[in-house]
Amino acid sequence: MTNLPKKNTYYRYLTNEREIVKQDVYFATKAEGLHLAVAAASIIARYKFVQIFAEMEQELGMPLTKGAGAKVDQEAAQIIQLYGLDTLKQYTKEHFANTDKAIRIAQR
Repeated sequence: MTNLPKKNTYYRYLTNEREIVKQDVYFATKAEGLHLAVAAASIIARYKFVQIFAEMEQELGMPLTKGAGAKVDQEAAQIIQLYGLDTLKQYTKEHFANTDKAIRIAQR
């Protein structure tokens, strides 16, 4: 199952890589239902995600909501208030879309 837009996106991400494997690469949506290895990798990745999230909660001393939304914005603002913006950046994506919103909430 080839999904051309996804394929093009994948190769665009690799443009700065030294070696790019192009032979025998398959693209499929919902591959967990097609390939046992993908399903296993998905389970392992989810386990690691939950484990790291628990570690972050312990380090910050507060529960964290997974995903996005108003509650996540409030929690991000709380991290800014307690520990500063630099700490928030250690726990979020560098280009966290809601950082500005969290900063405004923290300043209230």
